[in-house]
Amino acid sequence: ATGILSTLAFCAMALGIANRMVQRLEKLESQVNRIASGHYETVPVEQRAQDSIASLTRSVNTMSQQLEHAKEEIANSERSRLIHMLANGMAHQLRNSLAGAVLLLQTLLRRNPDSPPQEIQFALQQIQLAEESIRRLLTISRHGQAAQEQTLSVEEIHNQLDCFTRPSSEHHQIHWHIECQNADRTHQITAGNSVVSALLNLVLNAMDAAGAQGSVECHYAWDPNSGFHRWICLLY
Repeated sequence: ATGILSTLAFCAMALGIANRMVQRLEKLESQVNRIASGHYETVPVEQRAQDSIASLTRSVNTMSQQLEHAKEEIANSERSRLIHMLANGMAHQLRNSLAGAVLLLQTLLRRNPDSPPQEIQFALQQIQLAEESIRRLLTISRHGQAAQEQTLSVEEIHNQLDCFTRPSSEHHQIHWHIECQNADRTHQITAGNSVVSALLNLVLNAMDAAGAQGSVECHYAWDPNSGFHRWICLLY
């Protein structure tokens, strides 16, 4: 009788353990099926569980998270590729339009070689700036990196900045002034093109904020201790 009772108790215990393991395996199987169908939800695992099924469940959860991350990366890559294609098409269209505008302005200059209007020169400079921005955009989209930078002195950077912003300041009647010490004009900056683009964006935003008949000033300072080049833009 004792042996029979002990056997029945062990059988009931074994059956309970087996049912619990089967339930866990069924949950794991349903998770794998969901992953196969494109759903990457994870299954909670008890912290105290240290058996093989718990280890397998954690591995499946890790695989699910990695697959979800890979899916997001593929989607982002496809969106980036489409954006690059659209940007290339728009950039080429803009270059064609700008080329037509340049030809028209150059024709006007040839008709008035003795006294060309100053506004035409300003327009050509603005078109040149737009073409440079488009060229840099096309270079990035094709090669995945920025165009080769040009080393410029502080004076050259200021001349380009003044040339590009002068028409906007005169049109809006904004007092525009850029200043640096004479000893700092010869300092060379490796990423000259990027500095010109960044300063141009900063100054144009400052002019928009200052409004008509406002005042915008840009001051250059060089820190010999750190080697940093600093531009401070003030608006009134």
